[in-house]
Amino acid sequence: MAYIAQMPNPDDVVDGRYKLGRPLGQGSYGNVFHATDLETGDEVAIKIIRPVAMDQHKVIERFAREISVAQKLKHPNTVSVFRHGVHGDDPDHNVQGLPFLVMEYLDGQDLGHYLAEVIYLPLPAAAAVTLHVLAGLTEAHSQGIIHRDLKLENIFVARMDDGSIAVKLLDFGTVKAMSSEEERLTRTDMVMGTPQIMAPEQITGQRDLTPAVDVYAVGCLCGHLLTGKPLFSGRTQLEVAQKHLTGPMPTLPLGVEDQPIGDVIRRALARNANDRYKDAAELTDALREALALMGIEPVLPTWDAMRGRKDEVIDLFDDDDDDSPANEADKEPEDHAEDKDQAEGTEPQPPAEPPVARARQEAVNLDDILAPPRPVVTPITLFYIVAAVILFGLIVGMVVAILR
Repeated sequence: MAYIAQMPNPDDVVDGRYKLGRPLGQGSYGNVFHATDLETGDEVAIKIIRPVAMDQHKVIERFAREISVAQKLKHPNTVSVFRHGVHGDDPDHNVQGLPFLVMEYLDGQDLGHYLAEVIYLPLPAAAAVTLHVLAGLTEAHSQGIIHRDLKLENIFVARMDDGSIAVKLLDFGTVKAMSSEEERLTRTDMVMGTPQIMAPEQITGQRDLTPAVDVYAVGCLCGHLLTGKPLFSGRTQLEVAQKHLTGPMPTLPLGVEDQPIGDVIRRALARNANDRYKDAAELTDALREALALMGIEPVLPTWDAMRGRKDEVIDLFDDDDDDSPANEADKEPEDHAEDKDQAEGTEPQPPAEPPVARARQEAVNLDDILAPPRPVVTPITLFYIVAAVILFGLIVGMVVAILR
């Protein structure tokens, strides 16, 4: 009988070299730990397959593929992989070890959590983040590798020592490499990806996918960064999928919709893959050209520049830096109508919100939208309540009469 090694705990040493620290999180089949390389003193992150996943053959295959693909990618916008191996393997005692992967340690948070704090990004910052994602994708596409799941959680915002940020691509476990062996591993009769960013051909289960599926996902990403909410959303995954397949093209913020960058995003979101940019490199060129025509320089925000409360508008640049739609949304009204209303004892009227501000407010109230509906007393419900009360009164009256 074969046994499976136990998951190591904090303070355990993996591979005789990496001392585990605090847990950093867990994915669909593995746990991630902070660790210290005892040979160099460097901080690293270690991803280890959980014992309960070891009997799933395809999980092991996909993890091996993630290792193989990640080691090929050296771009600074992709997380670096240093080493891999098996922890706790003991053939003499029929113990199967747990595969592990050693990666660079990143201090920060995934883009989903980051965006939850900053709500949306001004156009120069959104463009910069998008271009950094595209830079990592360009290397992957040049090697025939398609990511297929560019959700916010697979993009990491790392805080650097100087206060700047770096954008890194994570989790190549769902990649599709264009070779016969790798193609075999993707044929599991499952639709791989995240509904909010999935291209129509992914949703319909098409197998001969191209880098255009990542182009579509980047179009969704850019729109999300600019508005603070997914371009495609719904109450169920089926509803979201239907919007990708047959719904109208999402509306972009004012100042983006009718600008060259709006044209770029719309083409990236074309339903027919042949109508999109063919890969990340082509989309990068188009995006840079659009920004140049608009006179916008893409600039990554610093880590601290975008922190703040959800109900505040945070200025990333000086007020006179540019006329981007996000900056226009960030400006305070110049009049003092609210003060005047308060002096006269009337209810102050809030100023009309620009589109990006509205999008931000909608994102803030997302919890309200997803909250369970409040109970509503319908006429028929009221009838049953009254009838029950009357019946209860009759019963009580009969009991009292009998007792007398």
